[in-house]
Order: sequence, then C-alpha cells, then structure tokens
Amino acid sequence: MNVLALWGKGSHGKTQTLNLLAIEFGEICNDIKKDTHYAFTYKNKTIFITTKGDDGETLKEEFKESSYNADLYICASRTKGSSVKFMENFATNGNVFWLAKISLSFEENGKYNMNSQLLEQLQNDLNITQAKQMKQIIDQLISRGNI
Repeated sequence: MNVLALWGKGSHGKTQTLNLLAIEFGEICNDIKKDTHYAFTYKNKTIFITTKGDDGETLKEEFKESSYNADLYICASRTKGSSVKFMENFATNGNVFWLAKISLSFEENGKYNMNSQLLEQLQNDLNITQAKQMKQIIDQLISRGNI
C-alpha cells in the first residue's frame, strides 16, 4: 500500500487542497471545503483520496471502508500523533510519501492576522497550485514505477 499524505497543521487548507486535487483528476466536487472521498482509476492505477481525518481512527475507518485495494491512498495528516502512526503501520508493504502543506500567514500591526480577505484569496491560490503540483508528483511516481 502506498500513501501520499498531505502533512500539516489543522485548519491550513488540507481538505480544500485534496478536493482540488480530485478536481484535477476530473472528479466532481460540490464544495471544496467539505470532507468527502473519491475513488477512481488513473493511468491504470486505482487511487483513493479522502479529505476526512487528521486522526488515525478516522483514517482507519476511511481506508477500511474504501475496500478498493488502491494502488495509492491520498489523505490529510497532522504533523504528529495518531494519523502519522496509522499511516506508518498501514503502508508496511509500501511507501508513505509525506508532502508538507503550503500555508500562508502575515503580520499586521504587530499581530498575525489569519482572517483577512487578502490572506484567504492568496491561500486559495496556493491550494490550487499545490493540488496541481501533487498531480505532477503522482504522475512522476507512476511513470517511474513507484506506484
């Protein structure tokens, strides 16, 4: 089992980025901020994406319920804790590829402002860019025989 984990802190856009990644593969997403999962075939490989679960128990249920025996599982992961431990145990016969989530913050008047409209738009742009980069990484992993 191979896993590509989008690794980052909570509330930094992992769900949105994974939904945007699914869109890159032609999947339909009604709300990029909502947790869901996808299963599809791409370049003769079965791929399962879940946006649910920054914790190990949720990932365990998602991967178990998928029953797809996917060539690649893609999910969100926190930077430490049960999600990290779950993936390390899950991929005993494969690889875990950790990809750090790109996020943006800025300081305004001496304080970090995480709620500005500009920051939200810039973060959305970063999420789109990162989803496209993830697809390129997946293409490379497939073409090189790593998946």
